[in-house]
Amino acid sequence: MEGNIMAAIIGSPTRYIQGKGEMKNLCSYADKFGKNLFILTSASGRKRVEPAINEGNKDSNLVYDVFNGECCMTEINRIIKIVEEAGSDVIIGIGGGKIHDTSKAVAYYTKKPVIIVPTIASTDAPCSALSVIYTDEGVFEKYLFLPSSPDMVMVDTDIVCKAPVRLLISGMGDALATYFEARACKRSDASNCVGGKCTLAAMNLAQLCYDTLMENGVQAMIAAKEGICTAVEKARAEAMSLTDMYVQVKYDEQLFSVFDDTENILVQSVIDGLDEWRDSSGERSDAVIIAFLRKVLSHEDVNLALHSLDIIPPFSVVLVDNEMEPVADLITLDDENIYLHDDFWEKMDKELDDFFEQLMSDTK
Repeated sequence: MEGNIMAAIIGSPTRYIQGKGEMKNLCSYADKFGKNLFILTSASGRKRVEPAINEGNKDSNLVYDVFNGECCMTEINRIIKIVEEAGSDVIIGIGGGKIHDTSKAVAYYTKKPVIIVPTIASTDAPCSALSVIYTDEGVFEKYLFLPSSPDMVMVDTDIVCKAPVRLLISGMGDALATYFEARACKRSDASNCVGGKCTLAAMNLAQLCYDTLMENGVQAMIAAKEGICTAVEKARAEAMSLTDMYVQVKYDEQLFSVFDDTENILVQSVIDGLDEWRDSSGERSDAVIIAFLRKVLSHEDVNLALHSLDIIPPFSVVLVDNEMEPVADLITLDDENIYLHDDFWEKMDKELDDFFEQLMSDTK
């Protein structure tokens, strides 16, 4: 580095692998680093991933250990001892952010390669050259800056898509924020965590991520909100007394429809991005669309619209399949009260709620 001129530097894993059913290939990918694999995961995580790992394992020696829940020096030192006693060649962290950070720290202190396998979409830890260290009680202690990002990150989309929907939505919010963070760093000419300036590649990746989410996620939410409000207005205009309202999503046609209680169409529209609401096998993802619609129905505008209807309580909004068979009750309106049939949104990150609230207010 000459004078005050700083180079542009991008940090990334040495290799990134993503695909359906990749868990069974984990041992093959790890083979380039060694045959003795130490795998850190949760007890429930092991139950989910071990069958697939064993299916693809030919001759690797596997040692599993259950993560104790906190990325702290006590836990890191405990695992270092197990790794050294087992003679492990490779550290593999399978799970969420704290498992990833712990695995990276153990690999750093033992000078071994590390493979990170995320099972949720709501964490930045897999690709970063950083571990966040806490005390045993869960209080932030320090950042452990690492010399490099993980040697490999492997994502099995079959596993990630089965994680709780709240984690998918949180991941969307986190990914949206990444663009604004990157843009702020670029505009202020700030240095990044690897000691350089922001690269064009990093900015374009952040922009692509933002554009994809806005196109396929948030815009679909806005369109669905408008569709339900339009359906309510039509029902009011025709002086209908309703016992239920049905919502249907046809992915292939990207068709969003709302029906009255006699299954007559109140509104029907094409929503770009609905074909993205699938799991990794290409099948309809009921869990994702249910959470998506409940978020739409919890919005103030939709609440007011539903309360303006002439209903015969208890009135429900029901998600139905292509044959008009019920999939799930989304909400129930009983006189003055409206009930969401899930505690999901009570646990939702406040930041993401605020983001969507502001977004919806801009469309009034």
